[in-house]
Amino acid sequence: MNRRYIHSILFALLLGSLFTACHVTKHLPEGEILYTGNKTTINDPANTQTGVTAIDEINAALDKTPSTKMFGILPIPFKMWAYNNFVRYEKGFGKWMFNRFAANPPVFISAVNPDLRAKVATNILHDYGYFNGSVSQQTTVSAKDSLQAGVRYTVDMRTPYYIDTVYYERFTRQTLDIMERGRRRSLLLPGQQFNVTNLDSERSRISTLLRNRGYYYFRPEYLTYLADTTLVSGGHVSLKMIPVAGLPAAAQRPYYVGDTKVILLGKNNEMPNDSLRYKDIDIYYHDKLQVRPNMLYRWLQYQSFMSANSARRSELTTGLYSEYRQKRIQERIAQLGVFRYIDMQYVARDTTLTSDTLDLRVQASFDKPYNAQLELNVTSKSIDQAGPGAAFTLGKNNVFGGGETWNVKLKGSYEWQ
Repeated sequence: MNRRYIHSILFALLLGSLFTACHVTKHLPEGEILYTGNKTTINDPANTQTGVTAIDEINAALDKTPSTKMFGILPIPFKMWAYNNFVRYEKGFGKWMFNRFAANPPVFISAVNPDLRAKVATNILHDYGYFNGSVSQQTTVSAKDSLQAGVRYTVDMRTPYYIDTVYYERFTRQTLDIMERGRRRSLLLPGQQFNVTNLDSERSRISTLLRNRGYYYFRPEYLTYLADTTLVSGGHVSLKMIPVAGLPAAAQRPYYVGDTKVILLGKNNEMPNDSLRYKDIDIYYHDKLQVRPNMLYRWLQYQSFMSANSARRSELTTGLYSEYRQKRIQERIAQLGVFRYIDMQYVARDTTLTSDTLDLRVQASFDKPYNAQLELNVTSKSIDQAGPGAAFTLGKNNVFGGGETWNVKLKGSYEWQ
C-alpha cells in the first residue's frame, strides 16, 4: 500500500471522526471561553478613498481567525477536534498528530480581547478624520454551549472632518522661510479630509526640504501638530505644525560640507598604506591606486564647496549639506560597477557643535575585476533548422581606472533540419 493511499485513509478517518467526536470544549482550561469568530457591522460606510482605507484598516484590526473553522472559513472545528483528542499524548502517534494539526492552542475570548480591539479601531477612525466616530463590541455566548462565544462589532463612522488652515509656528526665521517657500508642494491642503497618514508624509516632506538646505540633523520626528476644531466652522480643523519640545540645537541650524576623505580598501579589504591629495580630496589606498584621482573628484563633485574659511561662503548654497546630493552621489557611484560597497558618513568637525562644518568620510571596497555570464537558448532559422545555442560573456570592470567596462561576447549554436 503506497504512502499516498495511507494518507488518504488517515485523512478520511480523521474527517469522519470530526462529526462523532466529543464536544469541542471538553478540554478547555478552566475559566476560558472558546472564540468562534466575529461579525462587523458598519453604519453609514464612507465611499471616499480615505474612508475606504479607514474601513480596511478597521477590519484588519478587528479580524481574528478562530480555531473552530477549517482554513479560516469552513465551519468545521478540525483543530479543536485534534486538540481535544491528542493534547494528552506525550509521545508516539498521538504526539505527532497533536504537533501536526493542533500545535497552536485554541483561540480564547481572553486572547482576542474585544474591548482592546474596539479601542484600536476607534483610534483608527480618529486618525482618518472621523473624530466623532466610535466602535463598540458585544460578546455573544452560544445558546448551545456556554463555553463558546462570538463577537459582534459595530462601527459608527459619522461625518469626517476636513482641513481648514495650516500654520507653521515656533520655528527660527531662517527655517520658517525655507518652509514657507516650499509650501506649494504641501501635502496638506484646505478642504482635504483630515488624515494622519498625510500628516506623517508632510512631516517627512518638510524634514527632507530642510535636509536639502543644510539641516543635516533634522528628522521628521522633530515636528508635531496642534489641531483645533473650535477656531473654525463645524466639520473643519485648523492645524499648526510646531517643533517638538526640547528640539536639539544642532537640528535648528544649517551645516556646510568641509574636508573630504576617501578610504579605498584593498582587494581583500586591506587597510590603506599610502595616500595622496587631489585638489581638496584626501585619498587613502592600499599599495596601488586603482582609480584615477580626477575621476574620484568628478564622482564627488556634487559635494563641491568653497573653503571653510571663505568669507563669501554664507552667501552661497552650493557648500551646504544636501540629502539629495548625497543620494545622487551614491546612486552615481553604484551605477559604475567599480565598488562592491560604498559608505558615506558626515562627521561634525567640532564635537561641541559650535562649528557649522561637517567633514565627509567615504569608505569603499572595490568589486571583482572580472565577471562572466553563460546564457543557454534555442535558435531557429527560416529554413526550418533549429537547435541549441549558447552565449558566453566576459567583462572587465574599471579597465582604465575611470569606471570603464570592457565586454566580449562569444556566441555559438548548432542547428539541424
